[in-house]
Amino acid sequence: MTRYCGLLLLLTLPATAFACVGEDPVTTVRWIYEHANDFASYKKGSPKYISPELFSLLERDWKCQEPGDECEIETDPWTGAQDGYVLKPIKYRVATQDQHAAAVEMSFTLAMEKHAKKGEPIAVQIKLVHPTDDGCWLLDDIVQGSDSFKNGLATWPYYGAK
Repeated sequence: MTRYCGLLLLLTLPATAFACVGEDPVTTVRWIYEHANDFASYKKGSPKYISPELFSLLERDWKCQEPGDECEIETDPWTGAQDGYVLKPIKYRVATQDQHAAAVEMSFTLAMEKHAKKGEPIAVQIKLVHPTDDGCWLLDDIVQGSDSFKNGLATWPYYGAK
């Protein structure tokens, strides 16, 4: 009987209870960085944690990469660099948040060697959207200074690509 009650309880939970990678903006960003930080690599990202608009732009870049063309993604979107290692600790804090959007500041040190003691302090702003009241927080952009990862994808001149 207890088993059936447990199953009934699971079936009554909303589908989004299982789909979200984080409950709030910070846990969402932390999960994406720790479990899917290569989301921009060829066909690695998922609409489970990426906004439809950003995912569409990534798909366009991945299509460009198939024949080996020069495409937009050449650097790590988290660091803005081609090389380097993110040193711990990584700090996360909510910069802004409302019902349908949030920005999480992620700060860390970028070093050229994996076990370096010093490096360059970096702060990036991770923009998230929350399209529906019962939906999940989704990655929408990574901004470092005035450089927007999403804008770079949107404005790249993909020759022959739609």
